[in-house]
Amino acid sequence: MTVFKHFPRKEDLLLDRADDAVEVLRTAVRADGDVLASLRAATLRLADERHALSGLKDASVPFFATVAASPALIARAREIADDLQRTLTEELAVPDAGLLAAFYVSGYATVLVETARRQLAGESPDDVADDHRARVEVIFDRLRTGFSG
Repeated sequence: MTVFKHFPRKEDLLLDRADDAVEVLRTAVRADGDVLASLRAATLRLADERHALSGLKDASVPFFATVAASPALIARAREIADDLQRTLTEELAVPDAGLLAAFYVSGYATVLVETARRQLAGESPDDVADDHRARVEVIFDRLRTGFSG
């Protein structure tokens, strides 16, 4: 019973980084200056540190295998992404905040899924990390310049 005071859902025992993700987003958005530049820097910092939120941490492969095998964990991960999108929308003080939040969260989720897929396939951690970083850069390039040309 004590465990569930800290983890309202059993899936949250494994998916326990939502609060960390919220803090990363809030810190980035509340920094002075260009919000896209700040989000980009925070996201790339996670990759460079091979933080758990980047999916590049050494222990990520067993984590991804566990999540991929569980419809309940996949569903909870999607709920967390929805919560993060809502939080980011609330934090942003820009026109079309909801659209920007949706693009960012969906884009980053897509990068994470590809990172997980490649790691589960046994690809080199350094190659996966390089690709992950490059795909994050594409997210921010597209957010800044759009998709034409």
